[in-house]
Amino acid sequence: MSLVKGDAAYSSRNGEDYMSSNFPVNLVVFPGNKPDVRIRGLSPLEDLEIEAYINFRMQGKGIKLPKIKSVREFSQEFSTKFGLPIKIEGNYSEFTSDYEEENANIKKTLKTAYGDAYNEEKIDGKRPETLGEYFRRIGIENDVNIQNFLKEKKIPFEAFISYVDSTYSLGQRYGQAIREIESPFRIADIEYYTKKQDVQTLNAIANFTEEMYPDRVPFENYFATQLGTNLANMMNNGWCCENFSHRQDYALTGEMCDDSYIHVPDKLKEADKYGETNPGRMNVSKSETRLKFFLQTYLLSSNIKVLQDAMKLRGKTQEEIDSVLDDFIGSLFANLDLKKASLVVSNDENIAAKAFELLARTPKNMQTLLAFKPTGPNKPDYSEEVWLAHDGNNAFYDAVSQQISKKIGFKRSFINETKEDIKGVNPYNFLNERDER
Repeated sequence: MSLVKGDAAYSSRNGEDYMSSNFPVNLVVFPGNKPDVRIRGLSPLEDLEIEAYINFRMQGKGIKLPKIKSVREFSQEFSTKFGLPIKIEGNYSEFTSDYEEENANIKKTLKTAYGDAYNEEKIDGKRPETLGEYFRRIGIENDVNIQNFLKEKKIPFEAFISYVDSTYSLGQRYGQAIREIESPFRIADIEYYTKKQDVQTLNAIANFTEEMYPDRVPFENYFATQLGTNLANMMNNGWCCENFSHRQDYALTGEMCDDSYIHVPDKLKEADKYGETNPGRMNVSKSETRLKFFLQTYLLSSNIKVLQDAMKLRGKTQEEIDSVLDDFIGSLFANLDLKKASLVVSNDENIAAKAFELLARTPKNMQTLLAFKPTGPNKPDYSEEVWLAHDGNNAFYDAVSQQISKKIGFKRSFINETKEDIKGVNPYNFLNERDER
């Protein structure tokens, strides 16, 4: 997860700045008015466990991600020294959770996958602090920055604490995951230096990458091929990118780093809980999930545009530039099983082809669909953050659609859809088949 711009309040006991403080605390409110806390920029152990669990499952399906070598909770000594939440007198049985079975399964999987490299710091007769206990111990609940931040967000202090504590089933525990990655450079580096028109640095990154892996030259084509394979394996096995507000950062060797993913069958099953009490909400949730499952093709393709923009700046030929998108789409459809992808979301084994055709009929407005936000069938809305993130990409997305139409073999007929007036493709009814899952 990334911080939302402007949504942070820094606090310390003695007024020191964030970096020098003994107790730096970062309050955050994510989209959807969901509060959270970051301490020293570290990750809660529970988040690391979930990430490692998903990483292990996805790698088992041939999806290239950084290999996680270990997941460990910080020791009591370390936590005390650096002002983190610590263990206090008590018992883990004092905590309650509505996903205890799921949590137990995650821990069992991590033990099997990583053995002693997965470690929880447990001390007899002690349990982790809650966020409220931690804040009271370090004495920052009355900090003016925190008070102003929560006032701005219209969230009472106790409500903030209560919500955060409810999202972490075993209190405030922090830890570290060690990852093994093939390249120190990422797509974000290419994008940054392209915007700065820094050809020298772009050439240096390219030379470094290709000298390190001489069998993967040009690196842009290797990346595109690997990304296409990753996406195909994700769709064949029901995985989908969760965050559409910006491209997550991928290593130039094709590893998908720093991303959050959802397992679509689990997400669709989760929506069933609204079936009896709120069927409208259930249908909206399922439609959004199915839409994102196929739309992620365009989200991930935006990485190819970053490479193409850099290649143009570096003086590559148009043929070389075009070949990168060719390799991405070629690899995707060489490895994608349309029947498998269909059965992830429907009992109709042809639904994936139908979905790609439907999306390919919105050449000027892919940005609209990417930014779609589910608020109800009669209240179409859009995420401004996502809208801006994909601004200027519609012509490129049209090129993606052209390639997809050739691979699947259909003739494109276009739908005229604008941000203000949804016509043709209604996201609330996306693939709303009678035999949907």
